[in-house]
Amino acid sequence: MTTVTFQDETAGGEPLTALEIGGLPDRMTARELLHLRVREEVTRHNADPTATPLDRPTEAARAERAFLSNSLFVLTPTHQVTELDEVIDLTTTPTLTFLRLVPLAGG
Repeated sequence: MTTVTFQDETAGGEPLTALEIGGLPDRMTARELLHLRVREEVTRHNADPTATPLDRPTEAARAERAFLSNSLFVLTPTHQVTELDEVIDLTTTPTLTFLRLVPLAGG
């Protein structure tokens, strides 16, 4: 079993947040990792008693659409993931970087 860190960054490479999840299989597809990340974020959000509960499984589909429309990029230390069904070896890729592009206002 392996551990992976999901790290968010700005377009300029500035780290924003990091989320570490352990007990994962050695290999997973980008799609599985994207769904895992969404589920984990919802679970962690709901664990905060002051937070508004989230129960939006559609968020994973939304994240997939963002990936497919090139507004969300997933990067390994060696390359950009370009296919949701790409299998990622987590034993050699302990960190996945998520880079979300947001449209400019008015543009």
